Amino acid sequence: MRQNRDFSFDAFEREYIKQKKTDASISGYFEDKASDLDSLNKYQTATLYRATLNSLLDYDDKISFAKITPKYLKAYERHMLKKGHTYTTVGIYLRNLKHISPVASFTLIPGFKIIRIETFHFKDNVISKFQLFNFINHLHEKASLIVTTNKSPQEWVKMLDDEVIATALLDRILFHCEVVRLTGTSYRLENRKTIFN
Repeated sequence: MRQNRDFSFDAFEREYIKQKKTDASISGYFEDKASDLDSLNKYQTATLYRATLNSLLDYDDKISFAKITPKYLKAYERHMLKKGHTYTTVGIYLRNLKHISPVASFTLIPGFKIIRIETFHFKDNVISKFQLFNFINHLHEKASLIVTTNKSPQEWVKMLDDEVIATALLDRILFHCEVVRLTGTSYRLENRKTIFN
């Protein structure tokens, strides 16, 4: 990993995350997952993933990740219940769909160990709180993070304007973490004074 580079989500996805799947369709992801399970002799679980795919294709043979919204999933649930399936079956199938999402299919390049995030910018839509949550959630317990910020954990709710997202982010970031508080004069501001004098 090269040193002292500015962080960006695009660069992270280009350089540190790669997709292990070649067929980006829902069918492709399900088949890859079922094949992986077969290779681990988890035949019953593989059969459940294939049954989930068949059920989804029965509901919508042109299903895509772009179509999946809460409204779409609710309609799928109604379709399943109307066909006589139980809430338990619907729950299992939706859980399987959640595990097949493209984000879940990303893998870290071997040897990648740490990401440094120097600041969070939420103004001017540089990144959204949802992008940040998905990013942190994806890395949770898979890579180490160094986060530097001038905001205390208590200020994150105000900064993100969303208590649920802020709590979930802090839960993941502060889990097994070491908080280092720095005090004193800002090194950057001190340096800036000498440059302009």
